[in-house]
Amino acid sequence: LKVLNFDFIGTNSDGTGDMQTIQIPSTWLPLFKEKTTLIVFFTAYKQVITLLGVCGDMAKGGEFQREATTSLNCLIQCASVRKALFTEEPDQAEYVNNLLLGIQTIIQEGIGLSDPKNHLDLCRLISRLNANFNISSASTTWIPIFVDFTMKSITAWRFSPNSVYYLLLVWNRMVTSASYIKDTGSFIDQFVSRIIEVYTLSCLEIANEQALKNDFDKDAEESSGDDFDNPLDNEDDIIQKVDPFPMGRHSYPKVFQFLVGQFDPILLEFKTNPENKPALAKMTWLVWIVAALVGGRMGTPSAEYDQIDAELVVRVFQIQNIVDARLQAGGEAEDPSRRAKGWRRIEFALIYFFTQLKRMYSGGNDQSSETSHFYKILSNSLGYHNNILVMNAVVMKLVANLKNWYSVKKIISKTVQFLNQLIIGYSSTKVLQKLMLSKQLLVHHHNPVAFPFLKEPKNQSSRTHFYETLAKLVFIDIFSNNNPGETSNNAITWEQFMEPFARDFMTLLSVNSVDQIQSKQFQHMFICLM
Repeated sequence: LKVLNFDFIGTNSDGTGDMQTIQIPSTWLPLFKEKTTLIVFFTAYKQVITLLGVCGDMAKGGEFQREATTSLNCLIQCASVRKALFTEEPDQAEYVNNLLLGIQTIIQEGIGLSDPKNHLDLCRLISRLNANFNISSASTTWIPIFVDFTMKSITAWRFSPNSVYYLLLVWNRMVTSASYIKDTGSFIDQFVSRIIEVYTLSCLEIANEQALKNDFDKDAEESSGDDFDNPLDNEDDIIQKVDPFPMGRHSYPKVFQFLVGQFDPILLEFKTNPENKPALAKMTWLVWIVAALVGGRMGTPSAEYDQIDAELVVRVFQIQNIVDARLQAGGEAEDPSRRAKGWRRIEFALIYFFTQLKRMYSGGNDQSSETSHFYKILSNSLGYHNNILVMNAVVMKLVANLKNWYSVKKIISKTVQFLNQLIIGYSSTKVLQKLMLSKQLLVHHHNPVAFPFLKEPKNQSSRTHFYETLAKLVFIDIFSNNNPGETSNNAITWEQFMEPFARDFMTLLSVNSVDQIQSKQFQHMFICLM
């Protein structure tokens, strides 16, 4: 294993990290062309697992398990050899086929797969082999076996949850390469929608299980940590889990019909009783899933696929309306930091969704011809007939977050970050210039009365970024005016932007006693001006 891990070209100077490609010297080619080289590692793994099964000594059992792990890691490194090592196509094909035959035997006989570590390493081996050699065009006997293995692994997600990531990574690459490799599209169409369906159901099962736990409404650091951590508490984790969903666009109509069948009953249940924890958790997962699917829009626009995107987007906006109605029902007296954590999770999901929506459907024109089918459905369902109205609704949601979640630092930070992203880029800037309602609200009422988060000391960094964003918005509006000496009715002037600051400065200057200076009102006002 140390030999195979050796950095032959010196790119991994510190000796750490997992090298995706092993730069084996060309003089080693005869060794890798020998079929017995791979047989040695597969046989060693099988024999060690056999010994592990009959061993009653825990110490020896641990040693055998380490040997099994070493054998699989050697095979992972063998799957990582550089593709250019094989100068002849038949040699490369035979090498890959020998690896697949060994993997196929392990899967069919279930050799050592009752151990989560072995299962994970086998999935890593398949993923690495596909990354280096692309097994999309593998034998017809291998594909059904791999499909069945994938389905069973996804269904048994509690057993080895990290394994699923590597399996879906393989399928994602297969879908990506389907348009470039002949004769692969048919089996991709046949299996990918089924895999997405099974994976979606497993995600909803995770949501339901987590919602029924006693610590569902606790922060990640407060929860018991038993069995399975809630992925919704870690943004990197949840993004990694929904990252494979864009491959569902390969069979989008089938995937859409399935999603709607899951989505609508849960949405009705959520609408009827927003306090239903399982429904809230499932809705949160579905928002993440839709965001991933919409964010996967690539290549030549398709009227059918844009319509499907629109149908899913409409449903997420309906969820947003329910969430906002629930927050408004709580009233201003409700402390945001005391709200159930499930509501925070769905807010993070909505922000991620809006990020993907803005990236895919926010051009500089009022209605791009490529997305007209998208906006037609949004117009019929929500009254949003162009991207100006869509982005106005998004900005108003961000404004609502700044008002309703003023004491929750992470939501405020994510909201301000996304608001700042809207200012970046020519297309986004052109859109924002036309959002008069939200723009006037932000620029003319940027004070602690309208935005209570500004007076929270823990939001100091977000406060700075918030004013930075507003300043950019004002300067964009000023410098985009063709006649600097004139001011249009809709244009924002520097004086208008500074007016709230001026009022607060005048209030501070009018203070003439120590008691007033020591008051919380004075301190909050002073902090906000800093």
